[in-house]
Amino acid sequence: MRGGCKTHPVPEQQADATLDQAAPVQSTYYTLLDTTKNARIYSIMVLIQTTNETLQVKITVDGEIWISTATACVAATPNYYYKTGHVVQGSLVTAGAIPYLDGVVGFRYPLEGRSIKVEVQKTTVAGAGNLQGRVVYAKW
Repeated sequence: MRGGCKTHPVPEQQADATLDQAAPVQSTYYTLLDTTKNARIYSIMVLIQTTNETLQVKITVDGEIWISTATACVAATPNYYYKTGHVVQGSLVTAGAIPYLDGVVGFRYPLEGRSIKVEVQKTTVAGAGNLQGRVVYAKW
């Protein structure tokens, strides 16, 4: 534990969790991050190397599951599903564009928990381009 005190530790930045899945299969979730130690997510980014694919992110925090709407992608263009404080693309809990998470029923802010799993799948079959992702996070 760096900084902070015994009751309020300061999260330690971790090496980004990454995924580079060749020839991903439709409707198959691939794991970006799976941790059972207290963690805080700062951002979730996914991309695919094929145009006209849709991607969907699933986040499990302490056993509670949120699934984004499927988001259309442009080849090799990052899609941010979560950046500290708000949903950027795809709706995780509520419909509408970029809903802020604080105050949204059922969602933690910031996105943190004792166990967190982040997965991504493609929901279409436009090609076989690599599925890539990155989760920026910290642990304490």
